[in-house]
Amino acid sequence: MRFFWQLFFAALVAASPALDQSSVNGCKSLASKFQDRVVYPNSVAYANETAAYWAQNVILQPSCVFIPRDSNEVAVAIPILKASNTKFAVRGNGHMTVKGAASISNGVLIVLTNFRQMTISSDSTVASIGPGLKWIDVCIWIQQYNRVVVGARYAPVGVSGFLLGGGISFLGGQYGWGANSVINYEVVTAEGKIIQVNKTSNSDLFWALKGGGSNFGIVTRFDVQTHPTGQIYGGLMTWNQSTVDGAVNALAAFATPGGGIDDPKAALLPNVAIDPASKTQSAAFFGFYNDADATVLKNFTDTASLNLAKVTTYADLIAGTAAGAAGNFRAAFHCGSFKASAQTVKLINDTVTRDAYKNLSDLEGVTISLSIQPLAKSWFDASRKAGGDAIDIDPSAGSLIVLNLVVQWKNAADDTKIATWSDDILAKLSEEAKKLGLGSEFIYLNDAQEGAKPFPTYGGGKSRARLLSIRKKYDANGVFQNLMPGGFKLGD
Repeated sequence: MRFFWQLFFAALVAASPALDQSSVNGCKSLASKFQDRVVYPNSVAYANETAAYWAQNVILQPSCVFIPRDSNEVAVAIPILKASNTKFAVRGNGHMTVKGAASISNGVLIVLTNFRQMTISSDSTVASIGPGLKWIDVCIWIQQYNRVVVGARYAPVGVSGFLLGGGISFLGGQYGWGANSVINYEVVTAEGKIIQVNKTSNSDLFWALKGGGSNFGIVTRFDVQTHPTGQIYGGLMTWNQSTVDGAVNALAAFATPGGGIDDPKAALLPNVAIDPASKTQSAAFFGFYNDADATVLKNFTDTASLNLAKVTTYADLIAGTAAGAAGNFRAAFHCGSFKASAQTVKLINDTVTRDAYKNLSDLEGVTISLSIQPLAKSWFDASRKAGGDAIDIDPSAGSLIVLNLVVQWKNAADDTKIATWSDDILAKLSEEAKKLGLGSEFIYLNDAQEGAKPFPTYGGGKSRARLLSIRKKYDANGVFQNLMPGGFKLGD
């Protein structure tokens, strides 16, 4: 068997001249320990795992893929990769559009595909869920207990990245970030130890993981508080080119102090779509109210070209967002934050639309989505009431709008132009908002673009020093900074 592996890796290096020796050594060491859980190029399992991303432009070619069965195998793997100085990435479900955040070239890709556990406590108040799940899996499963968890609004989003980045949910006005409902993390550390992280054990790390991303370890289980649920009102509402102003006006009214944003039971997943080639707009919003009352969404339902909102269950609402789980497209997120107001909504819509018509109309297959997300003051109050987090937005600053500027396009040749345009228009928006007294420095990690620096914006600039101290305590040698280089890092 040893002779077989020597021949295999010799052939691998010969076929891949750019492959560095450390990645070869890491793959070889993992394969000697976990033969059937390490897969290579030209295998079906490798092809499936390296293609399991929402957008094509983040797909990379790792030297091998490690598919652990449980946390113990992850704990054994980390010291092996450290000993061979092998770079690696970890993928839950691959929805983030930052290249390298959950993928790698010349390194080992650890995929959490097998981590799909779902169990619930005897009183149904705590659910234990795996990082390999999508939120649609969790929502459908937990509905049988008449409970919900504070998860993603969009069915294909993965559990792990959502919770580690904070997590914007339909339930945020009542319960805060998704991370605020986590009561325990099972974590594999840089030393290959499995630890439990909660408010009484490793409590400093418990705070840091609530928004701190992938800087501290690999989470192999989340224990999350559940909440009671009954009938809710919500669903898809769409506006065509001739009615889209109704969507923008309704969103502006919702974002106005005293509007729907101040009702903690109300929430939106709003998307205003811009087609630069045809110079047209349309809109598709998912509305939500955590009761059977439709009143707060009346401005939307009255103006929509198509209104599918109804009294339903939370699980059925999330299932309705499943379209477009992955596609034959390239995509990138860009994030900016602003003070919530009707003026902010109009500023974002008008500025981005005009500029896109002017500068992107010659590119093939470009669609821009303005996800203008209202986050109420009650959200930040609920976050602090739940014990706080590294994000730590001061409720006294009032409600915010977090913009996720989503660009989808067809051709790799347009990658640079799209990235430059997105950076420029976001900078233009931020500058104009500051002039109008509508600016905010906050960057939401899960919607952030490559090169963004979310951590200096946490806690009004106060959280990063504490995060750095905690990182050095649990990862003194910087394994999750240097050997796992992708995503958003705290730096030094």
